[in-house]
Amino acid sequence: MRRAMTFAVKRQKPMRVVHWLLLVLALIIPITYFLDPDAFRGTMGILCVVMLLMVMIIYPLIRFGLPRFYARNFIRKQPGFQGLQRWTFSDSGVDVHSDFSEAHTKWGLYVGWAEDTGVILLYLSSHLYHLIPKRCLNDDQSRQLMALLNRYLGPS
Repeated sequence: MRRAMTFAVKRQKPMRVVHWLLLVLALIIPITYFLDPDAFRGTMGILCVVMLLMVMIIYPLIRFGLPRFYARNFIRKQPGFQGLQRWTFSDSGVDVHSDFSEAHTKWGLYVGWAEDTGVILLYLSSHLYHLIPKRCLNDDQSRQLMALLNRYLGPS
């Protein structure tokens, strides 16, 4: 379940913007150095080296550490995720039953879906989704779900 949430968190646009900004910053410093090495003498050089090291340390934390941290905390704080859930997919939509709630969502409410090696996300909006771990589906159930998703929501 944590891996699935990590995939969902990484797909959000604000995280992608931070990733690109850090990568651009990491590329600007060496390129600037090769264009004008004299600009990096003294304090400016030390500042640029420190900034480059910070980017090299911060980027992996943001890319790999924070999504896992957010996913783990989110799941631990939600009692509805602690028990068993039963998902039923049919032509009328998606039914979810748990110890805490029951819900029915028609296919028309979903705006899209995405698939990873371990998870399927059913998007209700760009930041709101239902998460289905693939390990919970056997091969037949997975084929039936993919057929329903392609029929009602189109390709991912």
